[in-house]
Amino acid sequence: MFTKTNRLDRKEIYLDSLIKNLKLWRNLPAYQLERRVDVLFSLVLPEIFERMFSEGRNDLLEILPEFPLHKGLVLNENDESYNRSVKVDFAVFYKDPNRIFLVELKTDNHSINDAQLKNLKAAAAIEPTTLLKGVIKCARHSDSPRKYAHLIYYLNELGCFENFHHVKRMNLDQEGCRLRDKFEKIQISQDWTNADIQFKIIYPGGASKIAETARKIELVKALPEETRASFCDVIRALGEHPLANFLQTLSEFEPGRETPWSLESK
Repeated sequence: MFTKTNRLDRKEIYLDSLIKNLKLWRNLPAYQLERRVDVLFSLVLPEIFERMFSEGRNDLLEILPEFPLHKGLVLNENDESYNRSVKVDFAVFYKDPNRIFLVELKTDNHSINDAQLKNLKAAAAIEPTTLLKGVIKCARHSDSPRKYAHLIYYLNELGCFENFHHVKRMNLDQEGCRLRDKFEKIQISQDWTNADIQFKIIYPGGASKIAETARKIELVKALPEETRASFCDVIRALGEHPLANFLQTLSEFEPGRETPWSLESK
């Protein structure tokens, strides 16, 4: 039988093994670290926001991953009828006063994308009502309406929507439950019409010997200081957290540039 102490030790071992695998596997062909590491970052985002951006931990309402930005409404591409979306890694919701942070996480400087930075700036400049209307519009035209029902439920719990009871009457396990028709009746709550929207980007930072990667780093550095955080900044904020050592590796070596036969000693 495992004691409580033993169980805690095993959890630490599992976490250490997970981080070790991520550090090794990020160097392998076709392995996309950003798609695997978001859940780890979700655990420390409250600390990052508290220590780096002076956001009170008790005011944190919810962290939602892969938040949709409607390309027609939010990003003004073509027109309102353009119903595709792009995703931002996290939407972080705070209360008193209500504010929404759109967070993009980069584990590799080379993956910094000009278009993504443009999207973040555009989304942070719109009205909160437009941002939330974009979610409803995406839901009405999505091939995954049931998953959007979950997202809308969480947003409704935050007080973002009204008239959600039309959706709550539905049984998601039933075929042909006509969710899209119910989404149309949802309205934006007055509580969030004046919310402040900001964007943040968390990235390795540092320098690069690759010209194109160096250019992308400079793109981020040109953003206002309060909108960006390098891994070095995050490491200082996290202190002795197990993730800090992992971030140190990511900030020192670009994928594939750490000599593999030297990894065993790390």
